[in-house]
Amino acid sequence: MNWTGRKQDWGYLLVLFIAVVLIFSPLIFSETHYKSGVVTSDYPAIMEFAQHLKVDIKDVPGFALAHPAWEILVIAVNSLFGISFRTSAYLVTISSIILTAFVLYFWFEPVLRAKGLSPWWGLVAAIGLNLVTPLSLLASVDHKFYLGYIGIISYHNPTIILLRPLALLQFIFALRCFQRGGSMRWQTGIAAAVTLLTTFAKPSFAICLLPAMGLAAGYRWLKKQAIHWQLFFFGFIAPTIIMLAWQFLVAYGSPEQSGIFFYPFGVMSGLSGYLGIKFLLSILFPLLVAILFFPEAIRDFRMVFAWLIFLVGAFYSYFLAEGPPRTLDGNFIWSGKIALLILFCVTTIFLIERIKTVRWKSLLLGTVWILHVAFGIIYYYHVFITHKYI
Repeated sequence: MNWTGRKQDWGYLLVLFIAVVLIFSPLIFSETHYKSGVVTSDYPAIMEFAQHLKVDIKDVPGFALAHPAWEILVIAVNSLFGISFRTSAYLVTISSIILTAFVLYFWFEPVLRAKGLSPWWGLVAAIGLNLVTPLSLLASVDHKFYLGYIGIISYHNPTIILLRPLALLQFIFALRCFQRGGSMRWQTGIAAAVTLLTTFAKPSFAICLLPAMGLAAGYRWLKKQAIHWQLFFFGFIAPTIIMLAWQFLVAYGSPEQSGIFFYPFGVMSGLSGYLGIKFLLSILFPLLVAILFFPEAIRDFRMVFAWLIFLVGAFYSYFLAEGPPRTLDGNFIWSGKIALLILFCVTTIFLIERIKTVRWKSLLLGTVWILHVAFGIIYYYHVFITHKYI
């Protein structure tokens, strides 16, 4: 990512900031301040964890204490500005979405500039990738917009929203391990800090990235291709293992905490039917790009790496579960969701780089991308009106 710092660049960022606030504030404010009716959102429970954490850490369950970054941020905002926990929750969550949009814009802007495309497309991509969802075509059949799909955006859960910008940054740094050119110590230090923060926010992406990086490094080592081992080990492997080990002990270290077991399709089928169709509708855009540009995609390390991360995340989503009473909470599904966001972002960049080559492919795939965004807008409206995420 390169940043020129020109006045027009700051102008684009200001427009992006305003657009994100205007678009997402109504729903996030509604989620954090909703007080009546049937509550399906995770906000009330997680805000309660934050209130308990501020008073006495012993009142917070182990599974929440294992990744309390969102709660800590809410406590900090609440304490610094003397505002309510609900308003603090809104500010932390909308800030996470703003940061996600900014990371995406910084990532996309050099690609657009290299292709001679307007930075306005970067704003469209940054906002669109905050909205994309599966094509929930079966909602008219089973009345489910979210369950059974790999939902890319989860408005009802603040910790996954906080994870999104951090996971994007971690992925961008992870790519550096496998690119040409030397890596400096400061890059390793920043990567380690981002890795610790990302895993501390929610371990869902770390457990996908760690095996994917190991497989990628093993393959490149066999092929005698360059790997920045210092960045690889000290920026990612060591801090991830340390943080995950601590989180496992906190989350599952006491007898009352549930464990992890192999449960093929058990959780997903318990939440919804039509799993095969919903899986394809979740990944239609990146799948079609990979098929139509297969010779180029298989030679593009970013694409292969993103797909590898997603396949690991999909395995967790469909094959692993926590023991009772949290089995149907589907906490391993978060891995598939955050990994699919990464895959969508990388695939979008890959397509932009080829947008002026085969025009019929670009038109078809651009249409599919827009459809994912359109269904995202429908899902936004559904959650805002019904206060139900399912």
